[in-house]
Amino acid sequence: MAPEVQRRLDQLIGGHLDGALDEAQVAELAALLAADGEARRAFARSLAYDTALPRVAQRRQRPLLLRWWPALAAAALLMVGIGLWPGGSTPTGPQLEGEGALVVRAGGELDVAAAGPLRAGDLVRTRSATAVLRWPGEDTRIELAAGGELEIAAAGPAKDLLLRGGRLAVDAAHQQDGRSLAVRTDRLAVTVVGTRFSVSRTPAGSTVAVAEGTVAVSAGGERREVAAGGLAMVGGGGALQVMPATPAAGGATLVRLDPAAWQAARGQGWTGTLRGDGIAAAAVDATSERVEIPHKDGGYARLRPDLGIAIDATLAHPGTLAVFLVCRQADGRDWLGVYAVHIDLPAGRHQRTWSFGDLRVEKGAALAQALGARISGVAVGAWNRPVGLVVHSCTVGAPAP
Repeated sequence: MAPEVQRRLDQLIGGHLDGALDEAQVAELAALLAADGEARRAFARSLAYDTALPRVAQRRQRPLLLRWWPALAAAALLMVGIGLWPGGSTPTGPQLEGEGALVVRAGGELDVAAAGPLRAGDLVRTRSATAVLRWPGEDTRIELAAGGELEIAAAGPAKDLLLRGGRLAVDAAHQQDGRSLAVRTDRLAVTVVGTRFSVSRTPAGSTVAVAEGTVAVSAGGERREVAAGGLAMVGGGGALQVMPATPAAGGATLVRLDPAAWQAARGQGWTGTLRGDGIAAAAVDATSERVEIPHKDGGYARLRPDLGIAIDATLAHPGTLAVFLVCRQADGRDWLGVYAVHIDLPAGRHQRTWSFGDLRVEKGAALAQALGARISGVAVGAWNRPVGLVVHSCTVGAPAP
């Protein structure tokens, strides 16, 4: 901290504790504390030290106690607001965990360590890895997938989150004793009691997929409850569509693309070559490559709202990675459509998960019309240039994480 800034901070802290700051000076102090972690620590130390003085004054000189107490009360309110109350007994906002995540606060960018507990107005951005939010005093866990943006509209205990882009997976503890949790996009809002669900927001619309419990989804003036296995979608038209869980029959089978499955089939009908602990993709053309299992008209699994996709793959060079699901109608007779998830990745080994709400139509029927369809084929592809794709494992059909 620059010497002149340190001097000004000392003046403002002293004036604050003496109750002598005007409105403009209080705003100046708040701006310094919001922008500088060293300033916040200095303020916390000063307040922690000076809170002992009224107790001394009470034994020696009653007027001193009366002079200090209003300033200390005001300081306590400010400390609560910025999450720095000494001793840590005051509830704070969520803690952020995640390598490479950034917090945009007061126009600047902070890394996870510098940001500390998140506050109302913070914007969390993830790049190539996920980030996790945890609230003190409860078991709520929220995971923001890579490439996401999440605004903390209210940090707690009445938690309000605005998903600006990407995918959010929520494992919410039961909300009681004045606590609540709401997750919103620009198209819908989800009110939570205690459940597991995911929210996706793309330019095409917003989707909520419920894995456990029940949530209330609101959009366009309409409010509907969505139970486990169900799905709620709001597209460009703004209308709320709710699709209940489909029967589990035929949907419990897990589709696997991994060396064990390749060896069990002896590679017959597969696209790709067994290589060590993975399957090396075969070239499709000069810029793309693919690992694919044989097509099965009867289907490997059903396309359900609680469907999940998980992949572990290595790219020797940067490129776009995608998982494709080829579907036939529920009776297995006719082709229905191709649905996929895509992500741009750097070189290296990556693990990613997606839910039903992350799927996009490549060709064929709308996603809402494909519920219950038979997944007759699964492929993992990569392109932009030869990327040296090796799939260590890809599973389709398990409940979304």
